[in-house]
Amino acid sequence: TLLGNGTKIQNTAIFGIRLPRILLGIFVAAGLAISGGVLQTMTRNELADPGIIGINAGGATAAVLFIQFQTNAYFS
Repeated sequence: TLLGNGTKIQNTAIFGIRLPRILLGIFVAAGLAISGGVLQTMTRNELADPGIIGINAGGATAAVLFIQFQTNAYFS
């Protein structure tokens, strides 16, 4: 598939589903790494984590609300 010898289904699976997820994962990981470095630099604390300013609680709340109101769209 990567060399152009795959079927249409294989191309869709690789380039339409897997590759976008891999690239998104790379970009999200890079963003989290940069934001962690910025947080540690701004607070001048090498052990700083997102829990210091409440990001964990906000993220958990957003996840619960999303699951509560969007469950039917994804799991039906």
